[in-house]
Amino acid sequence: MPGPTDHPRFGVLAFGDSITNAGGEIQWGVALQSWALWTARGLGLPYTGYAVDGARVREVVAEQLPSFLTRTALPGARYDVGCLYIGVNDVRSIDWDPIAFAGDYEAALRFLAARCDRVLTATAPLRLGLPPAGPKVHALNAIVADTASRVGALVIDLRSFGARNHVMVDRVHPTAFGQIAIAERALAVLASDGLPVRAAPASMIRYDPSRWARLRGDWAYVRREARQRPRAAIAARRLRRRLAAEGAEMAAAAQATQAAQATQATQATQATQATQAAQNRAASGVGPSGEAPRRAEASSAAAASSASSSPAAPSEKSRDER
Repeated sequence: MPGPTDHPRFGVLAFGDSITNAGGEIQWGVALQSWALWTARGLGLPYTGYAVDGARVREVVAEQLPSFLTRTALPGARYDVGCLYIGVNDVRSIDWDPIAFAGDYEAALRFLAARCDRVLTATAPLRLGLPPAGPKVHALNAIVADTASRVGALVIDLRSFGARNHVMVDRVHPTAFGQIAIAERALAVLASDGLPVRAAPASMIRYDPSRWARLRGDWAYVRREARQRPRAAIAARRLRRRLAAEGAEMAAAAQATQAAQATQATQATQATQATQAAQNRAASGVGPSGEAPRRAEASSAAAASSASSSPAAPSEKSRDER
């Protein structure tokens, strides 16, 4: 913990996607602000943000962290709190790779830990997305919890986050009230770690709570959801067709690979058999087409014929009789 004689801290430093970049909608006249900015305001600290709409964890590591190093006027400065909320775009993508995500996520958390007194991250809502991200969210949250534990980061638990007045109809982006709700959960986590909270974000807003305003807000939500659901159904069908096509392509590629391997194995077996046959013929003196046995047979026949046709040598008795 920094003491009164330590170097000054520069408030809250944040990285992430559109949620941390204040993506969402104005609600009942309440201006939309990032949960990380509301957190800084609740702590009475300055705020520096580098989050980018649509970012995934690889963009945080490859773009946002380098941007901080090149754009900041104080590259060696320390911050009170470092915020990272990332993963909702990763886990909803068709190429979700938990191993790659874990490596980049840890690198980003360690980058913040090297520059911030406290690091704050968050899990994702279990009912994320429309169409839903599904069981992949559990894998994402397990990576977040495990990595945060090893790095020493604090975690905002957003698994149950998703009230109708907190999340837009896409089930991803928070409303203005949703950003405030995330910030208040963040402040509760920081307060439990000993960081004093100076004001609750909800105490900093003014809005019209009349019955007419609530009905108008509810009607706007129902109308948008009615438009969103068919789009989500179309997107889900397209995703299923794409997955089916990619699955068929992978199956065809696997069959082609198996056929090629089988052909190679057959050719290798035939080559081995041919080599063994050649070795056997060489050991027995037999040529490839059997010439050696025929030549041997011809030589034996010629020798036998020569022996039978030559006259016998006269005996000693015959010579004496003559």
